[in-house]
Amino acid sequence: PLQRSIIQRLQRFGTYSFLKQVVLSKIAEEATKFSAMSPHIFDFFNSLDKDQSGFISYDELRQGLSQAGYQLADSEAQQLLSAVDTDGNGVLDMNEIFASLVDWDDLHKDEKWPTWCRKMFEKLDIDKSGAIDLEELTKLLPPNMKGQRTVNALRMLREVDTNGDGKISYEEFMQMMNAQDEFELVEFDSRLSSDSLGDSFSDALINEGGSFGDSLD
Repeated sequence: PLQRSIIQRLQRFGTYSFLKQVVLSKIAEEATKFSAMSPHIFDFFNSLDKDQSGFISYDELRQGLSQAGYQLADSEAQQLLSAVDTDGNGVLDMNEIFASLVDWDDLHKDEKWPTWCRKMFEKLDIDKSGAIDLEELTKLLPPNMKGQRTVNALRMLREVDTNGDGKISYEEFMQMMNAQDEFELVEFDSRLSSDSLGDSFSDALINEGGSFGDSLD
C-alpha cells in the first residue's frame, strides 16, 4: 500500500539517473491515465496541498508526512524534496509526485510504454540526428537552474552515455528507461510510527508470518 511506503518510494526515485527522473516526470501526465495507483497518488497530493496552489512546498511536504506518521528531521525532508524536484523550482507539482511514487515496473508492461519512450526521445532529439547531445540536454532543463544547467546536463550525459561518445543513442536511452529497480520496497516502512498505523501495524506483522503477540515473545 502507498501509505506504508511513501518515504521509500521517494528515496527510490532519488536512485534513478537524473535524466530518467526528468523524463519520467515529463511522461507522468500521460501515465496517470493508465496506472491503478493514480487515485491514491492524487488523494495524497491533495492532502498535502493545503493552500490548493497546485504545488507542494517544503513546509507542506514536511507537515503532511508528519501528519501521516512519518518522523523526519528538517534536513531529511529537504533532501526528499530536492530528490523529487526535477525542475529545481523549490516546489513539487503533480507530475513530480506521481513520477516518484508510482510503480514504473508495472507501467513498463503497458503496451503504450514503448510509444511514450519513443515520443520522449524524439522530443529531446531536437535536431533529429538520432541521438541526444549535451546542447539538447541543456535545453531540457528549466532556465531557473541558471548556472547549474550545464552542470546538470553533463551529469545526465555521463550517467547514460555508456559508450562514451558524447551523446545518448536511442538504445542507451531505452536501456535507461527499461532498467529494473534495484531499490527493493517492503510493505512496512520503518519510518512510520506504530501509533500512526493503528491496526494496520499488527496486520503488517501478521503478514510477515506472526501475530503482534508473537513478536513480543
